[in-house]
Amino acid sequence: MTDALWDELDAFVRNEVGLGAKKLLSPSTRLSEDLGQTGDDANEFIGRFFERFGVAPGDFDFHRYFLMEGEGSLYSLFQRVILRKPHSLAREPITLGMLQQAALDKRWQSHKLAAVR
Repeated sequence: MTDALWDELDAFVRNEVGLGAKKLLSPSTRLSEDLGQTGDDANEFIGRFFERFGVAPGDFDFHRYFLMEGEGSLYSLFQRVILRKPHSLAREPITLGMLQQAALDKRWQSHKLAAVR
């Protein structure tokens, strides 16, 4: 079942991101860093992933994994200097292996998926 699920996930990702067949995807491929999914694009991608694979969002927190649209260096500086709020641009990566495990479990469980990376 895992091979069939991987093939389905691979096809989904290629379609959503607009990748050709030549780009090699693996369980360690990261959505943001390797496939450029950030901001609104990432939000739409994840929503379609949950729907397509019947995954309950569970404890999924967008801000744990992705920056918001327009959230860059200037935004971070504004938060830290003007508003005196801690802010970091660092986010945890989401890998295709994590998506595959979530699809198998049918639920997003951050603590479990963190070990999949």
